[in-house]
Amino acid sequence: MKAAAAAAASGVARAWRPRRGSNSVEFSRRDSLLKPRCAKKVGGESLYALESGVPDAHLSIKYSLVSGVDKDLLSDTAMDLGALSVSFEDARRGGPQEVPIFNEPGQWATVGAVPLWQVCDVSILVPLDVDVDAFTSALRQILSLPDEFEPVQVESVAQGGWVELVNQTFAPMHVAGPVWVVPAWNDPLDVVPAGATAILIDPGIAFGTGDHATTQLCMRWLLENVEEGDTVLDMGCGSGILGITALVTGGASAAVGVDIDPAAVTSSRTNHGLNWRGREGVTEREWGERLQVMLPGEFEAGRLNGVYDDGTFDVVVANILAGPLVELAPLHAAMARPGTGKLCLSGILAEQLEDVGNVYAEYFDILPADDNAFEGGWARLEGRRKQGP
Repeated sequence: MKAAAAAAASGVARAWRPRRGSNSVEFSRRDSLLKPRCAKKVGGESLYALESGVPDAHLSIKYSLVSGVDKDLLSDTAMDLGALSVSFEDARRGGPQEVPIFNEPGQWATVGAVPLWQVCDVSILVPLDVDVDAFTSALRQILSLPDEFEPVQVESVAQGGWVELVNQTFAPMHVAGPVWVVPAWNDPLDVVPAGATAILIDPGIAFGTGDHATTQLCMRWLLENVEEGDTVLDMGCGSGILGITALVTGGASAAVGVDIDPAAVTSSRTNHGLNWRGREGVTEREWGERLQVMLPGEFEAGRLNGVYDDGTFDVVVANILAGPLVELAPLHAAMARPGTGKLCLSGILAEQLEDVGNVYAEYFDILPADDNAFEGGWARLEGRRKQGP
């Protein structure tokens, strides 16, 4: 899911932002890889062997079973010492004492107020040439940490290596019926059954490879509900997988994808282009025009200027988080065709379904959720646009 949370305003402009999952949270620099860095000094000693620009690799320093320290202060201090990111994980994850924490934009007033685990594993990403001993010593000195605060693991991480790791673990997967999601570097003829429909995806850095429960819930709904000629709006499009699914499998005539992340816009456009192959009777240009992907400002301008026909869509789908879904309810209602517009939402925890449904019930007739609307603790909400405002 898109789990990036807004950094809290604290009266000081911060160069990092938190990103949270159920058992991890990361603080990362927005621009640390875009600018040359300068050597930092603590106690007169340089933490770096040399100064350089963007490195080809980094070091990941892991500290285990960290407790009794202000996580916000630790991350700030590490960033001030030149760290590129600081990640906290539940040290008890995977066991009976694991405590899942979900954070949504606006849920917590300040970063310091976000609950974290009593005992954490901390991973700090630093430039390759950092002096690990000096870096650790500086953290201990500034934060008054005990002598036991020592790295348990130090390893080199290649630039972009995490993307390659995702690619290695991204395998062809069956969605429903004849539909499969296939990594772009595979030939569908080699990896899916004869006669299957393959949706090619290059995950890159955008959310949406098709393996997350919420994506699966939305894709299966699209397979059953998109009709020939429908127009589709995908709010928070990520990799573009939902809009592409509607075009490839449901016969939608056009789709619009909107995302706040420029990388997602690029990823969606790339993935849409990958799926032109095999579109009989459709030129590459015609296929490209069937999916428009844009940032919110461009979408709002087009909406106000009547670019999208009468300004409404046959299908509105959004796979984000409950908080943003609630905030977007009036917009989703305005974009769904009165009386007939179909709605599909996910990124909703099962226990949040009723609350989100109550908000959307002002604009939509909410359909009962059957067993197929739940998977892995997540839920899908669907409805039909009311005729009135």
